[in-house]
Amino acid sequence: MPGRWTLLTAAVLGVGAACVVGACATQADNPVTPPPPVVDSGPPDTTPAACVNMNTIRCGLNCTDPQKDPANCGKCGVECGMNRFCSSGACANSCLPPTTQCNNTSGTVCANLNTDHDNCGKCGNACASTEDCVPSGTSAVCQKHCDPGLTLCAPDCSNLRTDVNHCGDCNTTCDTSSGETCSEGLCCPAGQTNCGGTCVNQAYDSNNCGACGFTCGGPTPYCIKSACQTCNPGILVLNQGAASDTTAVISSLTTAGALATSGGAPSSFTASTSASKFGAVLMITGGGGNMPSSGQTDIATAFGKGVGLVVIDYYFNYYSSCCSYFSSIYPLMPETGSTAFGSYQMHTLTEVGSGSPIWKGISSPFTRTGYEYGWPVANKGGTVVATTSEGPSVIVKDVSGSNGRVVYINLALGWSGSWTGDTNMLKLVTNAATWATNCL
Repeated sequence: MPGRWTLLTAAVLGVGAACVVGACATQADNPVTPPPPVVDSGPPDTTPAACVNMNTIRCGLNCTDPQKDPANCGKCGVECGMNRFCSSGACANSCLPPTTQCNNTSGTVCANLNTDHDNCGKCGNACASTEDCVPSGTSAVCQKHCDPGLTLCAPDCSNLRTDVNHCGDCNTTCDTSSGETCSEGLCCPAGQTNCGGTCVNQAYDSNNCGACGFTCGGPTPYCIKSACQTCNPGILVLNQGAASDTTAVISSLTTAGALATSGGAPSSFTASTSASKFGAVLMITGGGGNMPSSGQTDIATAFGKGVGLVVIDYYFNYYSSCCSYFSSIYPLMPETGSTAFGSYQMHTLTEVGSGSPIWKGISSPFTRTGYEYGWPVANKGGTVVATTSEGPSVIVKDVSGSNGRVVYINLALGWSGSWTGDTNMLKLVTNAATWATNCL
């Protein structure tokens, strides 16, 4: 029984007081840390994992093959009944081709030995859980499992639609050094897409404009930067020089989005392919002689309708000045020619000002890779884009009235052998021709 002093102390200190190590203390002197709150995370996740092996589906908590399971024949819940088999997903009284009756320790089943995970190639030959049973020759083998959309190209699974090392099949490798990519199972050049088995540039292909199968037509028949437009990106290439240069120029123009076509040499152009069908004409004259009057008239008429014109080679100016060559085309040009003889040298071109689209992506100054003659010319109402030591070398004139754009480049490309290996020069010609279309 507590003494009088004990009861009195408890009454004074209150119910919350306690005697700790021979001394009275309150709860405030020794606070008690409450337990952390219980967070209800909900019921545990009992969702079964997806079935891994090929040909299996989940019925309830188990994975099964509906092609042979008599309790889930064809689909979950379909039972075949006593003494009946599940053969190729249908209940039957016996195993029907192409299945084989396999009497295993787990029971009797109708197995397709070409695909059955537990009877691969022969009854009882079970593949590992990470393998599939696949046909091989006249039998079947177990091989590494690949997720849907992937194909085993040993030792790894590959997406044959996009894998540059296994493009379309396990044995095809794209040339990545040249920029090729694997597009829907086909190796395509950089910037191109596989549309129906053909690599196309969807930015400029009028039959696949912006997407495979999207065709331009009517008032907007041309595909420019993935949209159907009214302007014409076609360029007629007339080159007096090497055929290899024509091929290289057309390739460069095509990469830039143009629809380039060779019309032969200027000296033989008779307008069998009218210049009016194009957005611009690129003419590299060389030393082949005058152009037939029918060709000149056709180009002049097209120019008056807005078709651009690019003329290259001092030969054009010299013979226009001395001998009345190109008499229908020369008056359209933004320069005045001369019969003064220029020097034989490696000409260095220097940009005048900055920002001209003709000079986009070109080093300034740059020196031509081959020696050539030059004849001085004078600007006639155009804009000088670049010069050499002999004066203006690139002169342009924008649209005037209904006329097209015009560019003159005063270098002897047609005389100096193959020139398209000169990266800067090829870029200059490409820029000039695409700019002249007033479209690209």
